Amino acid sequence: MNKAVSTFDKLVQTISSDEANDMLSKIQSTVSAVDAKVAGSASASEKAFVVKNRVPASITEEPFLLRLLLRIISFVRSTPVEKIYDDYLIKSLGRDLKRQASTFINIDKNTYTSKFYDSLRDLRKAQMFFSGLLTAYDSEKGKFYMLVSSFIAPSVYESLMAKTDPSDTQMEKQATPNLKANLLRSIDEAFSQLTGEHKAKIYACAKGIEWMKSLCDIPLDKVIFRFDVNSENDVYCSPASIQNEMQMLSSVLASSKRIPEVSLQALFLLCQQDIITGQPENLQEKLSGFLEDAIASLECIHKFVSVIPLMQIIRYVGKDIKWTPLKIDGGEEWFVFFKHAWKERFNEKWGFWASKQQKEELSERMLIFLKQKKLMNLAYTPWKKLTSPVVFKRELSLTFIKTFLTKMYNPKMAGLLKTLVMDGKFYRKENKSEITDAFANLRIQTDLLAEYERLLSPDGEIGDGFAKLKSEKLVGLKFKNTLDMLMRSVETNAKQLSNGVSSALKSMYSVLTGVLTGGKTGIYATIANKREIKGANNREYIEDLEKVCEQVKKALNMLETLEKIESNG
Repeated sequence: MNKAVSTFDKLVQTISSDEANDMLSKIQSTVSAVDAKVAGSASASEKAFVVKNRVPASITEEPFLLRLLLRIISFVRSTPVEKIYDDYLIKSLGRDLKRQASTFINIDKNTYTSKFYDSLRDLRKAQMFFSGLLTAYDSEKGKFYMLVSSFIAPSVYESLMAKTDPSDTQMEKQATPNLKANLLRSIDEAFSQLTGEHKAKIYACAKGIEWMKSLCDIPLDKVIFRFDVNSENDVYCSPASIQNEMQMLSSVLASSKRIPEVSLQALFLLCQQDIITGQPENLQEKLSGFLEDAIASLECIHKFVSVIPLMQIIRYVGKDIKWTPLKIDGGEEWFVFFKHAWKERFNEKWGFWASKQQKEELSERMLIFLKQKKLMNLAYTPWKKLTSPVVFKRELSLTFIKTFLTKMYNPKMAGLLKTLVMDGKFYRKENKSEITDAFANLRIQTDLLAEYERLLSPDGEIGDGFAKLKSEKLVGLKFKNTLDMLMRSVETNAKQLSNGVSSALKSMYSVLTGVLTGGKTGIYATIANKREIKGANNREYIEDLEKVCEQVKKALNMLETLEKIESNG
């Protein structure tokens, strides 16, 4: 039996190589110089933007003459002086924006400019790059944090890798509930080996990637579509129409987090795991593209927050001088995903290991039952020729069925049953019809097994599909989807074969039990000529039929047991 090796496990094996470490060093050296600029730069444009009238703690901090003027206006208009003061600050802000940010907002026309539109489009490109990375993160958060831990806490990571794979550490033991409980406790102990420094670094990665998610959640594509083109081919947009989205954007940028190199390393590996484990020769090409896009995206964000005083623009557009960006947090639940991923890996490995033990034990019983030294292999197993190990879950079922039909059922059992079908005088016609159908069905299943092996051959549809998969050197998602489709076909046909044989054996056993031990009126009744069938050889025939009944029962039980094991993995 092949050992189940997940894509993630193959990825783990790959990233331990010197070549992979060189690759990660390239990511680190290339990106670290850029992504450090992003953190803390959300307020850079606000600091560079010289606003004449900052928002003081209160109006009392303003010069006396200004306070006097504002109070006179307040008295004349019967309006609170605070409101008059806010209006004054907004007008001052508008003048400053007109003087220093006219490239991005036209104060007189109350529109965003084509330059602002271009900046949003560039930011959208960065958003799309990160969105592609986050697709892998969203679907496999736990595995992302597992990868991150392999860089930050390698000794803990290696310990957990060993403890979550019982087939490597508990080979001589039986899979019992007590052993499983003990292993789960040892995994919890391994979690406690993470130091405060380890957790702080992983948390920093979590905050960085969750901030990235917040940035990608802003509907910039819809914002861009709200811009119009005037008669002079100038792009413009009413600030009020996108005020909510700009407030979201300002809040995210103001809460920007540094994206640790480790996060990008893990994301790259997670996104490219099919290529890394399938066609590693294409990895350098992917890495070059990744580095180019990462640099462009991070620099785009840095440029946006450095040159556009977005918070001041939002205050002016919303006529709210006290507006401040919301604080965006995230990543606090990283440890929950981290623990769950390791426990999930353990359960998968435990399930496979326990299943393998059950299959090995059952396989030994099969050989004793069939009186064979080994089970007959399938004529063709094209999935075994792939470089990536693939497990055919129902292989034991089919090899048992093939051996049973070839070495035990045909010709002796089939001959005895044929006599019963042809010469037996059944009290119930339904019983005769059922065993006749079951007898014919087993003959059909024998033919279907031969047809199944033909499908797996190089000339068959499935075998040819595997040959093309190998020769065309597909990679990534296309390789995975094609392989999944082929293995689904292999598994589906195998299940139909197994179900067909089980159904025939079940009917046979029911009818045979009735023939041998039943009365005349039961659902499964005996036959009228039970003591005469086969004439002088009647006694010997009935004894042989009893053996056939017992053999059918054992074969059926083995197939039903296998179905439970194989259905669970």
